[in-house]
Amino acid sequence: RGHHALGREGRDQFGADAFRYFLLREVPFGQDGDFSQDAMITRINSDLANGLGNLLSRTLTLIERNQAGLVPVPGKTGAAERDLQQATTALLNEVLPRHIEQLEFSRALEAIWHVVQIANQYVDKTAPWTLAKNESDADQLRTVLYHMAETLRCLSLATYSFMPTSAWTISHQLGLSIDFNSPTLERHIEWGGLTPGTTIHKGTSLFPRIESKPQ
Repeated sequence: RGHHALGREGRDQFGADAFRYFLLREVPFGQDGDFSQDAMITRINSDLANGLGNLLSRTLTLIERNQAGLVPVPGKTGAAERDLQQATTALLNEVLPRHIEQLEFSRALEAIWHVVQIANQYVDKTAPWTLAKNESDADQLRTVLYHMAETLRCLSLATYSFMPTSAWTISHQLGLSIDFNSPTLERHIEWGGLTPGTTIHKGTSLFPRIESKPQ
């Protein structure tokens, strides 16, 4: 009863996608694992809220404020952009299919969140909020914002098998209508599938932080 009840409570309290993420990330496929509410809150806050949710939020906020809510045309790219693009396309076309084929779901999610980390580091390094202050940096700002948004499009494809509602929310807020009913990882996925000029639809926070209640 204990595991079943905790599982039901976890789904109800934190949402099905967050609960699925926690179980698949923490428990190797086919093995036993324990549900810990504290461990799940830590995962949700660190990986989902601070990681993927934060990437989506600041991408959409910056596009809304600085590009009138339209995905910009990217300008000249440098090493940081090429590194992000390479990591993202390798995830979709090589790393993720290999882990899924071997039923290594925990490692698949670990690989996805490695790209989430790279993307957030890219944002911190390029500091688009600073670029927005100088007209001379307008071209670089457009490049950075496009790469942030395109990475999110790719992450929506990567996460769909594990967190379908969240993947749809990401694509919808990016202004996309992705047909997730078709096998998204069975074809080669090229960088640049997000069309400049697409209107974003910023919505509510993807994964709100959970504040631990005092004992």
